[in-house]
Amino acid sequence: MNNKKYEKLYEKIIKKKIYSDEYSEALVYSLMEIEKSLKLVYRELLPILLENNFPKDVFIKKLWDIREEFRHIDYHIKDGNLLDL
Repeated sequence: MNNKKYEKLYEKIIKKKIYSDEYSEALVYSLMEIEKSLKLVYRELLPILLENNFPKDVFIKKLWDIREEFRHIDYHIKDGNLLDL
């Protein structure tokens, strides 16, 4: 992990013995990846769609980029077992 806030979260989870090291790492990594994807969607991809008048084919491609980020988020929700906390 290369993000201090996530390292701190990992350390807290381990210190409190909530989950195993392996599970804790997967959980924290998933949260980190989800944050990155959400920032990309809401700070970059959606504003690009709203601020430009793309032809239909380009617009669809941009929507697909958003779809792929949500697939990435879905993967990390499942991989990190975030619905089973």
